[in-house]
Formats: sequence, C-alpha cells, structure tokens
Amino acid sequence: MYTRLKDLTPEAIEAFLKLKDEVKFTTATGSRVRVGKNKQHALSIYDYSKWFNWTHGQRELVREHLGETLTRKARQLHFLNLPAKTGFLDIMDAWVGKGASCGKMAAYCLGESQTIYIDNRAVKLSRGEGIYFCLANLHHINASKDGQLWLCTMTRQPLSELI
Repeated sequence: MYTRLKDLTPEAIEAFLKLKDEVKFTTATGSRVRVGKNKQHALSIYDYSKWFNWTHGQRELVREHLGETLTRKARQLHFLNLPAKTGFLDIMDAWVGKGASCGKMAAYCLGESQTIYIDNRAVKLSRGEGIYFCLANLHHINASKDGQLWLCTMTRQPLSELI
C-alpha cells in the first residue's frame, strides 16, 4: 500500500518552503489536467511547478536535501499545490492492475497537516513527513479548508533501490 519515508529535516523543510516561493507555479488546465476516475465530471484542481523549469541551483538544493539517489532516479520532481477550499485530485485509477512496473511516488507533506487517500484509506501526514506508494494503488486528495502543498518525485524503482 505505502511506506513511510524518513522525515525531512527542519532545514530541508525551511529550504523547500523558501524554494516554493521562488519558483513559478502553473495552474493545470486543458491537456495538463490530471484526469481521474470521474473524467470531466470532476477535473482535478491544482497548481504545479516542475523541476525541469527550475535553475541549476534550485535543483541542487533539492538534491542536497532529498539525496542524490532519489533525485537522480526521478522521472519527475515537482511541487503540487492544492488551493484552499477548491484544490483536489480526483481518484486516479489509470494504473490499477498494472502491477509493480508502473511508477512510484515519494510525496512529502509541506503543509501543517495533510491527508492523501490510498486505496480509500486516509493517510494523515504532518509537515516534513513523507510516503512512498505505487501509482497502481487508487489515490486521491480531497479539497481542504487550508489547501495542501506537496513535494513529489516519481520514479520507476522500488524503494529499496533508493534509500
């Protein structure tokens, strides 16, 4: 289902929150919207900032705090911002049944307290906590009054090869 990751250090949290204020976020629209189980009836609402748009120094900062192995193996690395009251991710079921060969996600909570649902079970995280899960698991994030901010990296490797 999922594995808890080692918590981010206070220095890493501070660095990532500062970085979040430096990078440009894009609102997901059109073909950039993550389409979930409910298709156009419940299009996810979120903003993102992908690291291939960041400066070399900004990417090095992430490497410093997440580690060389995880960042080197990343297919994607991005901030995911779900705006207060309206932001959510619809249930993602596209990879269900695809097995262990599909992507895996390391997701770190950068908000005060956040919840992600994996296989319809709530996983509550506090700032700095992270989880690692296979995208073949149903997953979604409900709208919340305070919004949510995540730092995510997608890989193809099992966790044992990354830590």
